[in-house]
Order: sequence, then C-alpha cells, then structure tokens
Amino acid sequence: CQENYPGVIYAWDVVNEAVDHGTGDEHGIRKGNNKWYETIGPEFIECAFRYARKYSDGTADLYYNDYGCAGKKETIVKVLQPILDAGNIDGIGMQCHISTGDNIENTVYKTAKYFADKGYKVEITELDIANSVKTDSGEKKQARKYKMLFQLMEQAKLKGEIDIDSITV
Repeated sequence: CQENYPGVIYAWDVVNEAVDHGTGDEHGIRKGNNKWYETIGPEFIECAFRYARKYSDGTADLYYNDYGCAGKKETIVKVLQPILDAGNIDGIGMQCHISTGDNIENTVYKTAKYFADKGYKVEITELDIANSVKTDSGEKKQARKYKMLFQLMEQAKLKGEIDIDSITV
C-alpha cells in the first residue's frame, strides 16, 4: 500500500475485538469462535503486532480496535501492556455504538482519556448514536450528542489530553 499509495494509509487496525469478558480466557482474551486463539493461543495478539511492526515501513500507526471499551478498558490495557512495552502498538480504536441516552463524557471522553493517559493514541471508530425517538425533538437530541462528542474530543486534543487522529462515522 505504501509503495502504490504513499501517504494515504496512516493507520492499520492490526487486531479487532480480541477482548471479551463473556467468552474470554482468564486474561479476558476472546477464545470462543476465534481461529487465531485456537491456532496460536492467547499470544496471537502479540504476534500480530510484532509482525505488523516488523513488516510495516513505519509510516502508519498500528491500532487495536474494540467495542464497549468503557466497560473493559482496564482489561484492554492489561492485555496490550506487553505490546506497548515492546513498542509494537501506537493506539486504540474505540468503536462507539452508543445512544442518545448515553453519557458521552463517561462512555467516550473518560475512556479515551484513560487510554491516552496510558500512552496510546486514540481513534473513535464506527461511531453511531442511536435515536429511538423518531421525532424532531429526538433528532435534535441526537444532533446535540454528536456535537457534544466532537466538541469534547476537539477540546481534549487542543488541550493535549488526548492524541486523536480520527473520528469515523
């Protein structure tokens, strides 16, 4: 990609949705319905990042991406710590499937700041804010939630609290 499209790819999601409290092993690593875990074992995450770093040209950041990060941020950080220590990961992508009833500051901002405080860049991925009230007032509330999220992330970046490159809707 970097030879054919230099400068276009700035980040790679190396591993996606590997932490799961429900079907995870004793460390929280997803093992149910996971061919990587079945074939390699729990070290598949470290292997993926080690090889991604080894074979990348160094121009794109390497990310771990997951859903429900607010509820499993400590487990994610614990699983990724050896990878961070080895210098093989740059950031965490936070899938944000949220609703108008969610507290944006708690579910998104505080989790992103937690990851940033641990040394990670952050991306908001798969952002969608569900709105179950299909009226003008419901849509206005949904619009306010989007605005709030973007403003919180912009302010956090400007203050140097969170190194965020992207919000993908």
